[in-house]
Amino acid sequence: MLAGRLVVPPVAGPVRFPAAWRDAGRPWLLDRSGEPLGRLEGSEPITLFVGPEGGWSPAERALAGDHVLGLGPRNLRADTAALVAVALAVGAG
Repeated sequence: MLAGRLVVPPVAGPVRFPAAWRDAGRPWLLDRSGEPLGRLEGSEPITLFVGPEGGWSPAERALAGDHVLGLGPRNLRADTAALVAVALAVGAG
């Protein structure tokens, strides 16, 4: 209720990256090498993937293709990166 939701969003257990990417709605991988996260076209929800410590594997980067966005040149902890990404995405919408 605090966030203006009437329904609690679903929470699932761990899923391997390829399956999560395949099942995601409008997936974007967050990586230092990506273009800055800004306004994304469309009004449908997006899915932001925050990288693990040590970065994405070459296979994960290849799976993402050109769906890579960045949060700037600094390394951020995963929990901080997730908060920054959501704030930027919400602010850009």
